[in-house]
Amino acid sequence: NDLDGNARPFDAAPNVAGNVDIGAYEYQGLTTAPAAQCQNITVQLDANQNATVAASQVNDGSTGCGPLSFRISGQESLSFSCSDVGAQAVTLTVTDYFSNTATCNATITVADDDNPCCAAPTAACKPFTAVLDAGGSATLTAADVDGGSTYECGLQSMTVSPNTFSCADAGPQTVTLTVTDINNESSTCNAQVTVKDEMPPTARCRNRTVELNASGSATLTAGQVNDGSSDNCGLLGLNLNRTSFGCADVGMRTVLLTATDGAGNQHSCVATVTVQDNTDPEALCQNATVQLDAGGSATLTAGEVDGGSADACGIGGRALSQTAFSCADLLGPRAVTLTVTDANNNTASCTASVWVRDDLFGACPDPCPNDPDDDIDGDGICGDADNCPTAFNPGQEDLDQDNVGDACDPEGCINTVVSNLNTYINGLSSSLSIKRAITRRLDLAASKFCSGYSIGSVISSLDYVASYVQYQSGSGIPVDAADYILGQVNGLIGALNDGVVVCCPAPAFMPANPGPAAGQAEAALQLDASPNPFREEVAIRFYLPEAGPAALEVYNINGQRVWRLEAASLDAGRHERVWDGKAGGGQGLSPGVYLLRLQTQGQAAVKKLTLVR
Repeated sequence: NDLDGNARPFDAAPNVAGNVDIGAYEYQGLTTAPAAQCQNITVQLDANQNATVAASQVNDGSTGCGPLSFRISGQESLSFSCSDVGAQAVTLTVTDYFSNTATCNATITVADDDNPCCAAPTAACKPFTAVLDAGGSATLTAADVDGGSTYECGLQSMTVSPNTFSCADAGPQTVTLTVTDINNESSTCNAQVTVKDEMPPTARCRNRTVELNASGSATLTAGQVNDGSSDNCGLLGLNLNRTSFGCADVGMRTVLLTATDGAGNQHSCVATVTVQDNTDPEALCQNATVQLDAGGSATLTAGEVDGGSADACGIGGRALSQTAFSCADLLGPRAVTLTVTDANNNTASCTASVWVRDDLFGACPDPCPNDPDDDIDGDGICGDADNCPTAFNPGQEDLDQDNVGDACDPEGCINTVVSNLNTYINGLSSSLSIKRAITRRLDLAASKFCSGYSIGSVISSLDYVASYVQYQSGSGIPVDAADYILGQVNGLIGALNDGVVVCCPAPAFMPANPGPAAGQAEAALQLDASPNPFREEVAIRFYLPEAGPAALEVYNINGQRVWRLEAASLDAGRHERVWDGKAGGGQGLSPGVYLLRLQTQGQAAVKKLTLVR
């Protein structure tokens, strides 16, 4: 097409001049846009503090069709002065021959290094206080310590170092403030930063209970009341407003726990302390003697029995189990219990012996009409009924059931104990298998002992009996019978451990039938003696159910015969003999307990005699 847009054929034939007439044409094909390439540059202000940058200075090899033209931020060039010192962002526009354009960005740094147009920065500091937070840390900014720093050429940066603090930094710290202007000129100063912990700790309390000791005092520590008190910088001290308690504090008391951190910050909490007195008083008794009045009565006060009872918190009261006495209390000492109560209702008891006397008025009848010495050993049992009238034995213990108390007969015959117990067991209504299981093991224990086995082996057999009886108690064996058997077995075990058991080849006399199994009809053979105890002589009366040979003999407590009073064939009926307490040759026997034995035709009766001088 020509320039008017009309189509014109191309005539390639040359004219007279040899040229080809192509006419006036325009190119109507497609062209490629230029490629813009920029570069950052730095310019220095001149002596007049001015600088000019042409657009082509920013070009860094842009390409395109035909000659290229450049403009910088819409201008062919840019001018700069002091106000422009620093980095300036510009845009380069590239245009090709066909007016196609492309752009790129660049930075022009305006510097005045050679001809400064502004002063270097000046850092100015001020002190600052940094307060630690709940986590125990604090952060500092440059502005916190900037005391009016100047920077004529413009501020590039302002920093402070260090800028973080912890509990370990508490107190004065030195930091450095650095001010840098846009020309990279910098200035520093030092500031004092005071790091403070102003956050109080958190005090946590728990209630406690303390018990007064025997001296009436108790102590409590802060650690015992503390229930996890905490602080952002850790606790350094816990303190209680009171740590000691006494009798006057029994009950509920309040204490103040104060938590103090390293900075002196404090916080307190209140706890309840329950003070208890659980210590029993010390009960001390002393024996006493009371005289019956003309009416046969006497009274005793707790103070007369109290032998110095005490308690750290004071005695609140005293009480006696028995304060009134009469003729019925004449025999032996009466055991009374003194109960002492302290100021806080704790109690303790002790036992005292009280002797009741009728020496002034004789208001009471003789408590032991058949015993001229009444209760010579003071155990509360008339001598004629006491199984050991010369020794204090109110319990009348008699392990081998030979009618001689253990106090007079310390060594018990294991054969006699086992024989008596087996007789009792065989008289029970229990099954034959149960009775055999017990009696055979008892016989084994006696056999072991008499054969020289160790005490441990003998006790092992008795332990089996005790365990078996406990198992059968209430089912195969009545409870009361089981209790009796257990008492005998345990008593024998105790005697074995104490070394007061002996082996006797055979009982020297017929033992009494013990306990609950008794109940058979009494034998017709009868034996009695009076007075008993006796000094000069004793009248012995006995009854034989039928005529026949009879022997009346005296044995000591070791089972040895010391005198034979009778050995003849006697008629049936009542008989009486008198014995003067002497043996053969008229030799007087020593005071003590003796056994009178009557034997006839397979029957035997035993009576205890007590000779006193």
